[in-house]
Amino acid sequence: MPIIRKLYPVLAFLTVFAALVSFPQSASAQSCTTTVTAVSFGNADVTAATPTDTTAELKVSCSGYAAGATLLACPALGAGSGGVVAGRRAMQRLSGNEVLDFELYSDGGRAQVWGSTDVPPQAIAISPSGSGEATATIFARVFGG
Repeated sequence: MPIIRKLYPVLAFLTVFAALVSFPQSASAQSCTTTVTAVSFGNADVTAATPTDTTAELKVSCSGYAAGATLLACPALGAGSGGVVAGRRAMQRLSGNEVLDFELYSDGGRAQVWGSTDVPPQAIAISPSGSGEATATIFARVFGG
């Protein structure tokens, strides 16, 4: 009888261990990636009285999340490498100091500037497979002279 009493803790441990091994938990890394198509203005005439408009697409793709979850992504679009001139984004020429004023907007009427603090959230519905994506249009404008 004393040997059996000494085996109880070992048997209890083995029982718990067997239960954990028998019912494995699946783990997956949660991640999101963002892609943006190029904003191409083509041959914009900056001396024209009218602006040149174009669009790009922003896509946020996420995986590894619980099915049925909804994520909110808030992609910030900063000033960029050319900085801000007179309250507008600026593209600097590769050679020289000339800049081209442009702006990015979250609406087709080009009234809401897409910045780094006033960001339209993108809702991402997670499917039964644990992944989901959302797309948004970026509206862009080069200003005429």
